[in-house]
Amino acid sequence: AGTGETSAYCEPCSTDAQCSSGACVAAVVPFCAGECASCPGGAECRDATTVGGHVARVCVPLDLDCTPSVECTDDGHEDNDSWGEADGISFDAYTDLAVCPGDGDFYSISATSAGTLDVLVDGWNADTTDIDLQLLRSDGTSLRTSAGISDSEEITTCVDRGTYGIRVWGFLTDSGPYSLLVDLTPGSCCSDDGME
Repeated sequence: AGTGETSAYCEPCSTDAQCSSGACVAAVVPFCAGECASCPGGAECRDATTVGGHVARVCVPLDLDCTPSVECTDDGHEDNDSWGEADGISFDAYTDLAVCPGDGDFYSISATSAGTLDVLVDGWNADTTDIDLQLLRSDGTSLRTSAGISDSEEITTCVDRGTYGIRVWGFLTDSGPYSLLVDLTPGSCCSDDGME
């Protein structure tokens, strides 16, 4: 809400004063409670602790969660939910991909020569979503993982000729759109040793 405006029921907040009800409920994602007189379906009037530290009788969702449920639509590479179902891809850029809650995506890539393999995933909002990346050996075991909290993940490593797997997944139940770039620069490359 802008200056002088207050937020309505279930809108995000950080102070009690931001809410028209005067109550910003202390939750994982704080939200404005509603007035008990106008409590909608799926909500109840009850005592709730506000971010200001007081208890108020207000209208809140039954599960105390105002985060919208997001419909997740699988992309055209499904069903690639396991290493055994990995979708074979080429060295290229892929857009309009999506990872759904608890439904990681697996791809396989064949390196026809040794070289430097670069895998990049990006394109999500890091404020609301955490998508991670893993490079797998041909037997499905982990070779490298990139699991930060920014809006992209990247793995660059030396590989021999062979088949490798790429796993993209949402942290916990995170989901969202992403793009994937896979590139191989043929030739010998230098890997850091254990003293680096």
